[in-house]
Amino acid sequence: MKHRVSYLLVVLFCAWARAEDGAEALRFRLTMTGRAEMELDGKRHKIGTETIVNYRHLRQGHDVNVVCDSVAVKNSSDGSVSYEGYMDRVKTIFTGQNSKKQELTADQDPALKKTLEASFGTVLAKLELDDDGAIAKQKVNSDPAAKDFVASGMVTNCLLFHAPFPAGKEKWTRNIEYSMLGGGTATGVLTYEKQPDAAASSTSPGDAGSERQPSVKVSGTLKAPFIRDSYGRIMARNVEVELQGQQTYDLAAKEWIAGVHTATVVFTLQDGDHGATAAKSVTEIKFERLDAKKK
Repeated sequence: MKHRVSYLLVVLFCAWARAEDGAEALRFRLTMTGRAEMELDGKRHKIGTETIVNYRHLRQGHDVNVVCDSVAVKNSSDGSVSYEGYMDRVKTIFTGQNSKKQELTADQDPALKKTLEASFGTVLAKLELDDDGAIAKQKVNSDPAAKDFVASGMVTNCLLFHAPFPAGKEKWTRNIEYSMLGGGTATGVLTYEKQPDAAASSTSPGDAGSERQPSVKVSGTLKAPFIRDSYGRIMARNVEVELQGQQTYDLAAKEWIAGVHTATVVFTLQDGDHGATAAKSVTEIKFERLDAKKK
C-alpha cells in the first residue's frame, strides 16, 4: 500500500522522429520534491518523493518538439528509501529496499528496447505556438510502446513551466490540463503577473528580475475528481492542488529560464478496507534551463 501511495504522489505532480537538423535544442530540468503525512493501515506515515526529469524543446520558429531524455525517481517511507529508479533511452536502473541494484540495458531485452526508444530521445509531443508562446496546436505521440509513459503525465511535466508570455500584458491567465496515470486529469487556471518591484530594484539588466529577465508570480488551483494507480484502481478522490510560485522569463531568448512552484495537494485517500481518509502533501517543483545549442 505504501508503495502505491508513494507512486501516487509522483503521479500527482508526476516515436515519431529524432531531433530535426537545424532545430534549436533548449535543455531543461524539472525537480519535484514532495513530502506528506497520512494514515495508512491504521498508522500514521511520512512519505517522501523526488522526481528529476531532463528534457528538451526542439524549436524552429513557432514549431516545438518535446523530447524527454531521462527520469530519476526516489521514494521513501518513514525515513527509509523504498526504491530508487532511473530510465533513459538505453537502460533502466532500480534499487529496492534491500539496496540491491538491478540494471537492464535495452540491448538485453527487445520489449524493453522498444519501450525505452518510444519514450526517450524521441518526440513525445509536437506543438505549434502562437506569437505569445501559447499552444495553438498539440499532437501527442501515439506509439503504443510509449502509452504508459505518456499516461504518467510526462508531456504535461515537460510543459508545466512553459506558459505564454503576451507582449504588453502585465497579467494573464492560462488554462492547463494535467494528465495522471490511469486516466485521471487535474484541470484549472493559472494566473501570471509580472513583478514590477523586482525589475525596478535590479541593478544589473542581465540578472533575473531585470527588465530583460522579468520575474512573474504564478498562482492557481487545479482539481481532479479522482486518480488511479498503475493497476487502474481509484486511489484518491476530490483532489485539489493549490499552486503558488514564481518564474523568470528571458526576453532575448523568448523562453522561461527558471522557476519554483509550491504545490499543496489535498485529497481523500482510499485506504483499502480502512475506507477513505483525508491526506495532504506539499511538493516543491524547481525548473531550470540548462543550455541551448544547435543540433
